[in-house]
Amino acid sequence: MELFYSQVLIEDLIFPECPRWKDSKLWFSNIFADQLISIFPNGKYDTIYNIPSIGFDWLPDGSLVYIERSLTKRRVMRYTEGKAEVYCDLSDLTQFQFNDLTADSKGSIYIGNTGNKMDDLNQIDKTVTAPLVLVTHDKKIKVVAENLSFPNGITISADDSRLVVAETYASKLTVFDIQSDGTLSNGKTFAKLDNGFQPDGIFFDNRGGIWAGIAKANCCLRVNEGGEVTHKVTTIGDRCPACIMGDGNSLYLCTRGIINPDSNKEVAKTGRIEIVHGAFYPKAGHP
Repeated sequence: MELFYSQVLIEDLIFPECPRWKDSKLWFSNIFADQLISIFPNGKYDTIYNIPSIGFDWLPDGSLVYIERSLTKRRVMRYTEGKAEVYCDLSDLTQFQFNDLTADSKGSIYIGNTGNKMDDLNQIDKTVTAPLVLVTHDKKIKVVAENLSFPNGITISADDSRLVVAETYASKLTVFDIQSDGTLSNGKTFAKLDNGFQPDGIFFDNRGGIWAGIAKANCCLRVNEGGEVTHKVTTIGDRCPACIMGDGNSLYLCTRGIINPDSNKEVAKTGRIEIVHGAFYPKAGHP
């Protein structure tokens, strides 16, 4: 296993999550600040959208879709030309919060679910299961997998044939075959992580490995199918929920400090974007 250590690129964020790489810029949600931010590779700020986003991605027409951060609403929003509108409402599927999403090359969206209401972090039930939901490019809503342990980060192969989802509370990555109608089949374990590591945000590289941010540890891992961990990046922040590869094989990591569930998390600016340069394999697929 190759070992790496990151350095701080920007700080004074609240809760950076769901990083994406688009147009040679890093994009991420700054959760609790209700911001979606893009920065240049040198850390200079580019764009700040004041929208309450969690997971987000872009449709083939270039419009932005995101999970609305809300304790009462279960909606995917669409943001174009400075205006947010409801793209689809998922309230009939579950009473629990949705969190991350990834769009495929056709514009179909796969969405994970927490299985919890998330209004009291002291009352999280890690034994419950939750669904993985598909919103097709023509807005048909389907449950495509059930009984998952906090389906969280989602990555799709470049040819839209395979989907891997992080089952955070089960400490594993699960892979499915994607059928022509977007439904999933042949679910099986891609990798089980040791040491209780809980995968969060994930992405494919072009060698078929998965990079995973670890929800409650100061590291991210690259893992091959079958469970071999080939790379580990140790971060400065106490938590590394997600990472993404940028241009030039630079790895960007979202990190934050440990926040007491009873503290005012809306003002605790422990979040950072960290970076590490290495001879990594390029990102492939979605996000």
